[in-house]
Amino acid sequence: MPTARARDRKLLKAIRAGDVAAFEGLYRRFAPGLMGFIMQRVPNRVEAEELLQETFLRLLKDRRFEPEAAGLSTYLYIIARNLCLTHCRDQASRRFAPLEASRDTQVVPLWGRRTPAPDEAVRGRQRRDELERALGTLPEAQREAFVLRHHHGLTYEEIGQVCMCPVGTAKSRVHLAITALRVALATFPDNVTPITSARGGAARVKDRTER
Repeated sequence: MPTARARDRKLLKAIRAGDVAAFEGLYRRFAPGLMGFIMQRVPNRVEAEELLQETFLRLLKDRRFEPEAAGLSTYLYIIARNLCLTHCRDQASRRFAPLEASRDTQVVPLWGRRTPAPDEAVRGRQRRDELERALGTLPEAQREAFVLRHHHGLTYEEIGQVCMCPVGTAKSRVHLAITALRVALATFPDNVTPITSARGGAARVKDRTER
């Protein structure tokens, strides 16, 4: 059974050999999540789309990258993050867009896919608004780590690679973010705000000790 890195290596080799179908598959697989990630830093959709295209172009141009060094998804997030940082410096802007993505980005929503009852929908909107306000109060490094972990489903190792910090620092940032969010949301009914990870499964605003 081939490992994920082996599959990434095979896919990248096919793309570099000019396999259009392989590239389209790669794009469909990662573009929605990357678009959501970019728009959290660059809320202008036209600019975000340009950065998304540039992310994939950078991958194609970089003939030195091999999946053994980092997973393909991790590398794409590293490229996207660096492009966003450069763009924000150029624009003298570091604000985040709301976590709720545009409908056509097809990013996995924080609140799941089940159609809620009217009272649940109202409560869900209230929880979402509370979480977004709370996230806005976090230091940027903690907010970024939390979003990568709970919205995009990256492991702590992958977060460390994307944010260029040790795994322990990535874990600490997520833990500090969760602690701050739990305090900020303590007055909300049930004292919890549900989150759906991009890798599936319901979670709550609490520390997660798995990798």
